Amino acid sequence: MPDIVATSADRPMLTIPKGQKGGIGTKHFHKDPRITHPLGDASIRLRLPLGVEKVERNTIDELALLQQDTAKQFAPADIGDADELRRTFFCLWRRFREEIIRQDPGNLWEFMPADSRCPDHSIWEHNRVASALAFVKKGLADPYQKDPDYPWLLSFGLRPVQEFLKQARKGQDLWTGSMLIAELSWAAIEKVISHYGPDCIVYPDLRGNPRADIWLYNSERDALPNTDSTIHLSTRAAVIPHTFIAVLPRGSDKSDYLLPIEKLAEDACEAVKKKWQELADDVRGWMEGISRGNPGQAVSSAWNKLWEYGKNNCPLEPTWVAIPWPVIEGQDQYYFPGGALPAQDQKQIKRPDEHDARVIKRREGLLGKWMPGYIWKQYEYELSVFARSNEKLLLYNGYAYAPSHHKLKSMHGMRRRMITLPEPSPPEVSYEKCTICRIRGTISDYEVKAGDKSEGIRKEIKRFWKNRELDPEEKGSERLCPVCSIKRFLVRSGSQRFNQVWVGAGRSIDDEKDLDGRLRTPFPSTVAIAAQEYLEGLAEHHDKFKGFLDSIVDLHSRLKIQRSSFPRALPRLAAAVKKEPRVKDFLMIDPQLALFPEMVESQRQSENDSVRKGLWKELLKQVQKL
Repeated sequence: MPDIVATSADRPMLTIPKGQKGGIGTKHFHKDPRITHPLGDASIRLRLPLGVEKVERNTIDELALLQQDTAKQFAPADIGDADELRRTFFCLWRRFREEIIRQDPGNLWEFMPADSRCPDHSIWEHNRVASALAFVKKGLADPYQKDPDYPWLLSFGLRPVQEFLKQARKGQDLWTGSMLIAELSWAAIEKVISHYGPDCIVYPDLRGNPRADIWLYNSERDALPNTDSTIHLSTRAAVIPHTFIAVLPRGSDKSDYLLPIEKLAEDACEAVKKKWQELADDVRGWMEGISRGNPGQAVSSAWNKLWEYGKNNCPLEPTWVAIPWPVIEGQDQYYFPGGALPAQDQKQIKRPDEHDARVIKRREGLLGKWMPGYIWKQYEYELSVFARSNEKLLLYNGYAYAPSHHKLKSMHGMRRRMITLPEPSPPEVSYEKCTICRIRGTISDYEVKAGDKSEGIRKEIKRFWKNRELDPEEKGSERLCPVCSIKRFLVRSGSQRFNQVWVGAGRSIDDEKDLDGRLRTPFPSTVAIAAQEYLEGLAEHHDKFKGFLDSIVDLHSRLKIQRSSFPRALPRLAAAVKKEPRVKDFLMIDPQLALFPEMVESQRQSENDSVRKGLWKELLKQVQKL
């Protein structure tokens, strides 16, 4: 039954009913290896391996035997217990496709269609859906929708993502915010896949996803492809979106294993909140360490209130919606009103009788109201074609997946518009608004006393933020709330649970620290991105400019200007360092204070120390000469 439901769900079109003209028509992949487009008559013909003109029957048998032998590498003949069954599943899920391609690289394994007559989707996509539906034991029907093993669709997401991302001043803040969203979303996904396996996630596809591989490294390491390096087990990109869709059993409190879907969804929400609290504690402890020298030591009552409030009120609210997989109500007769697809003939028009008209009306009420009318009309065209050739087996077992997805996302969109987030900050301790988000209260170590005036409080807040660890320029111009502090200092705090994702599973975080022992965000500044072509040119002609470059690096060091550029994060600069290693130190300093004289002059004018003012003047001369 899982295979039948998956077949019905992932075939937008099969063969044209007998006697009808037009359309894509039947294909035979082993004779004509052609990939077709699901919405038109366009196609791409693939080359048979090693100049083979025709695939014979014995060749097909040999390929089938290869698949069996490959599967046996991961699946023992006698699986002893649940743990061994789990290991076998993960090895097959993660490694089978790569292993069979490795053993037989000449064949078209990656493009193998699920149905050779309709090669518009691969067998791997079909198998993924069928595996997710492994719990389905009987055909789909309305009376079964409350049964524990009935398939439901879950849409889970975080909100408000765009508002959270735009509250960033630096490129590093934006990068950390994106990675934060991915990690919070992964916390929810992990709760689901730890119970049902990664194949239940329809979107995004987790197989081969770098974040999923990191999870496998820590939980099912044998399932990963054999490799001597962990370079593929890290990611510096947010590869997990803020939303995911899963196919799950309805579940029941009375079931031994099938959890109620609402219980699993609420557990996923709690996982998001717990992950946020853990990351907040990491940053808070680091900031308390640099302000008081002792992580965990009370800083001030306002500090404690703002941090506890920010920790317990995640700015990204998890939301979810779940619906049962709908069942198509049968008609007495299916009318072929023309082609369902642009490539098909659309001349024939017939009208349903009174009974069938009522069925169509009910179907529209169930599914059609959740999508634009033109999409529903196209769907009804397609259904009429599909039913005339596949009614008995497939139509009532999974065919409604596409409109169900429309309904699911529309319902989730409505839920996401219901704002249930609490107030940004406790008003009694919000003495000054954060200079980045301008919504939440700024944190500081000052203990406000009775009679303190607002100007004096702001002066003390600014004093706290002049700490060199928080502001390299020691101006205190940026004064942050707990949420923006987490985005700004999460990498610097040394958070193991966050930084391990981009450092790499199996690697020490210390390996990524700079020469001064600090861990910095592995994302280039806006200036570095804009100036990378110029910087690449300096690296290429390093010998010509060596004197200037060395002088600028030396002056940056004497002025204790923090290194803020990361050539490894930009392919062009990474290649330049590999080609000319001597230029690495220059490419790691702040390009804003290495390329633009007006920025150096601004720093010189604001400097009060006479010795440092002289160093800034010398740096200005070197930058101008360069």
